[in-house]
Order: sequence, then C-alpha cells, then structure tokens
Amino acid sequence: MTSLFSALFRAGAGLLVLSATVAHAQDAPVSLEPSVTTATYSDWTLRCVREKDGKTSLCEVTQTLQMQGQTAPVAQIAVGRPAAKAPLRLTIIVPINAAFDKAPLMQVEEQPAQAASLGWRRCANFGCVADVEIRPETLNAWRVAAKPGQILFRNAGNQDVVLPFSFRGLAQALDAMAKS
Repeated sequence: MTSLFSALFRAGAGLLVLSATVAHAQDAPVSLEPSVTTATYSDWTLRCVREKDGKTSLCEVTQTLQMQGQTAPVAQIAVGRPAAKAPLRLTIIVPINAAFDKAPLMQVEEQPAQAASLGWRRCANFGCVADVEIRPETLNAWRVAAKPGQILFRNAGNQDVVLPFSFRGLAQALDAMAKS
C-alpha cells in the first residue's frame, strides 16, 4: 500500500490521497487488520493508512469540493502529517489554471485574521498544489468557526477565485485523527 501523500510530500506538496496497489502474489499473507480506514464526520473524512510495520498509521482529514450538479472535484483540502512525528500540514489542490503571482489563502469567510497563507508547490495534470505548516491557533479557530470557509486564489486569467468550503465536522475529524 502506498499513499500519494508520501509521494507528493517528498516532491514538496503534501496531500494524503490514498492510492491502493494491487497485490500480484497470490500467496502473500493477508492481514487481519485493515490497511486503510475511513470515517466521515459531516463534511470531513478521516483517512488512515497502516504503515508496513503494521503498528503505525498515517492519517489525514480531507474535504473534496464539488460544484453543484457535477461529479468531478473542483478542489481538495487535507490536514495531515507526512510522517508520524512531523507537524501538521494544510494542503490544497485547485484547478490547473491557477496563477502563481499571488499565494492562495484559506480563511473563515471574510475573516482574514483566521487565514492560512499557503505556498505554491507545483501543477500537474490533476491540479495545482499548495501547502503550509498549519499553526495550532489557526486550526483551533477553524474548529469553532460558525461561518463557512473560503479558498482564495487567482486564476490564469488574473481573476480572483473564491471557493467556499465547510468547517462542519472538522473538530470531530481532527479529534479522531489525534487518537489514531
């Protein structure tokens, strides 16, 4: 089992999008414990991948943003650790038409004091990736946010883009991740 999170983080991105690998050996032993677990907390999903040692798991909380009536995601948000002892990182993936002249922000609606400024990492065929080590005080403010969140960035046409997202379930998903 590999995770795209590990690959992206090593490449400077940092999003745990789980990717299953197919076991080709029919005689390989099967663990009694699941290698991947997920749990949904309102609008957030907790995903954990068991490491090869079978004792530790890497986990993240995620939200996928979709436009109403469409099945393809518009953006993804993740909070997780690239390694067991590493600090929490916030990662977003937005459409590939992003402009790099302005850093993307995530904030509580119209409250820049509770914002996280992310650094662009790269664009690939699946989107443009930005991340930052998330400050505990920012994450704590988001846990109790009463208003929706916003991802703000500039597109290649030099237009400001605002993508709304929800904080519903974030506190519970983070609490569950801390226990994982």
